[in-house]
Amino acid sequence: MCSGSQAVIASNGHRRALSPIELGLGDLFARMADAVFVADVASERIVLWNAAAEALFGYSVEEALALTVEALVPGKVGQGPQVNLAIDGATWHGQIMDAHGPFELQGRAKDGAEMYVEVTLTTIEHAPVGGRYVLALVRDVSARVRARVHDAAALRVTRKIKADAGSERMLDDLLEEAIAIVGGDAATVYGWNEAPGGLVVVRNTVKTSGEYVPSAQGAVGRAAEQRAPVIVNDYQREPGMVASTQRAGVRAAIAVPLLFEGRLLGALGVVTYSADKHFDAGDAEVLELLAGVAASVLVGLERARLQGALLSARTSAHELGNTLAGLIGQAQLLRRDQRLPADMVARVDLIVQKAYEAAAKVVRMQYLKELRETRWGTAGTTIDLSARPGDEPPGPTSRQIGRGRTDPSAR
Repeated sequence: MCSGSQAVIASNGHRRALSPIELGLGDLFARMADAVFVADVASERIVLWNAAAEALFGYSVEEALALTVEALVPGKVGQGPQVNLAIDGATWHGQIMDAHGPFELQGRAKDGAEMYVEVTLTTIEHAPVGGRYVLALVRDVSARVRARVHDAAALRVTRKIKADAGSERMLDDLLEEAIAIVGGDAATVYGWNEAPGGLVVVRNTVKTSGEYVPSAQGAVGRAAEQRAPVIVNDYQREPGMVASTQRAGVRAAIAVPLLFEGRLLGALGVVTYSADKHFDAGDAEVLELLAGVAASVLVGLERARLQGALLSARTSAHELGNTLAGLIGQAQLLRRDQRLPADMVARVDLIVQKAYEAAAKVVRMQYLKELRETRWGTAGTTIDLSARPGDEPPGPTSRQIGRGRTDPSAR
C-alpha cells in the first residue's frame, strides 16, 4: 500500500477517505517491511493495511478494511501476557495505555490457518484528522512459540516418566501430551506385529473399533513402513486410509514411527475431527521427539522385565537341578537293587536317561545370557534348550546315556 493510498473508515458515523499522511505516518507506513495495520480505537475497525500484512494474513487491502481486529486476533493465547485486542474500546484503550507489548497472540489468516504473532502497539493520540487510533506491528513468531511449547512438552513428558515408570501410565501421559501439543482430538499408540506385518493398537483414544492396521495402510501404517513422519490433512479423501478411522469422522491425521536403534517398535498417531485443523512439519517434529522418549522408556522397561525373568529362570533352574539330582540318585539306587525284576531294569534305565535329558536342559538354562521379548506377534521358538555339538554345558548329557554310558557316581 503506497503512501498515497486511501482507506474508507467509519468515524463519528460518517464514512470518508483517510490516507497514511492524514494519520501523521507519511511514507513510513508503506516502507515498513513488517506487517503493519492501523485500527480505529472506537470502532476497532482496520483503517490502514500494508502489503506485508496482506502477505501474512492473506487479506487484500479492500478485504482488510471491512474487518475488525477480532478477525485477525480472535482470542488470547497462554504464552506470556494475555491480551485480547478484540474487546470494547475503553478496555482496549486501557490495555494499550498500560502496556504496548510486545504480546504473543494467536492469529488467524484468511484461509483459517492459525499462527502465533508478536504484536507491538503504538497509540496515535493526536492524528491530524482527529480521533484515536492504534498502530499494530505484527511479526510471525510461530516457529519460536512452537519450539518453546515443544521443549516444554518434552520436559513435562520426561518428568512424568521419571516420576512414574509404569508403562501404562507413561503411555497415557504420552497420548495426553501429543494431543495437546499438536492441537489434535485423539491419539493412538500402536505396536509392530512382525508376523502379518502390521500395527496392533496398544493404547487408543480414537473413536474407532479398529484394533489392527495392515502394513502401509493409513497414516500410521505409512509412517511405520517409511520410518518417517506422515501427514494426511484430508483423511476422508486420501486413498489407502483405514476405513474404521474414516467412519469415526477423522478429518486429518499425523503419525510418526516408534524407533529404537533402528528397530521398529510401533507408531504414534494423532487425529482431529475438525475440518479446519491441519497438521504441519512443526507438529511432526515434536511428535518425533515424544516418540523417541516413549521408545527409549519402553525399551528400558522391557529390558528391566527381561533381566528379572532371566534371574528368575536361573534361580528356577538351580532349584530344579537339585530336584532332578535327587530323582536320578534314587533311580540309580533302584537300578542296583538286586530285588528289581529283570523286566524292570530297562524301564529304570529309560527313567534315568530322560532325567539326564531334563538335567541337561536345566544346566543350559543356567547358562542363559539374554532374553528377548516379542510383544506383538511370534518369532518361532521362544527358548532353544537343545544341545548343540561343540556347545555342551558341563556335566553328563542324555546323549552319553544313550550310548550306554552311566554317571560315574552310579557305578
